[in-house]
Amino acid sequence: MNFRAFSKLIVATSSAILIGACSGGAIDSVADGDDTSADEALKANVKPGVFRLYSKPHVTPDPACDLYTNLELKAGTYSTATLDDTVGRGGLGMRCEIAVAPNERTYRLKLASTKCGTRVYTGSRTRGGKHSEITITDNRAHVVSWTACKDVPKAKIVVEETQNGTTTTKYSHDFVGASCGNSTCGEGLVCCTTTMSRSACIPKGAMCAI
Repeated sequence: MNFRAFSKLIVATSSAILIGACSGGAIDSVADGDDTSADEALKANVKPGVFRLYSKPHVTPDPACDLYTNLELKAGTYSTATLDDTVGRGGLGMRCEIAVAPNERTYRLKLASTKCGTRVYTGSRTRGGKHSEITITDNRAHVVSWTACKDVPKAKIVVEETQNGTTTTKYSHDFVGASCGNSTCGEGLVCCTTTMSRSACIPKGAMCAI
């Protein structure tokens, strides 16, 4: 083989390797990042808050093993939603043997729509080549009327999230404590009022004797 033929062979082989590498990379790799732009996340102006999410609305948390998803909405430089799965351990004398991987994830949010005071935010991201999406319906300022806004939301916050091709819907736990005299009873407490018009918050199921 003369020098000119050998040179052509080297060039052809190098070109084939380069084309194969480029085409393979385009097919096999997906760039990590957020689909929501910085400008969209800046304009979303989400109302901050921290919520516990459950698979059903109006649930009563299990005092022994409280399995839920924690949601924190932030409006810093960008509007974001950070979620992680957790389990609240039982109190004294209670055992919880469930272990949960936190799977913490953060989405940049953009405002998708507003209606009847409800604001809907969306976001999507790719990490490690895996794509996930989220839709957050914020009903905290929802207005009910008998004309255009007749629906009553199931929860203040409703989150629909798709991970690894599986979509789940979760609802915020919206506890409203009972009014008791000049205070409001916390979760797990009820108001006890005696014939002497004395009021106090006591554990649910306890004898009212104050």
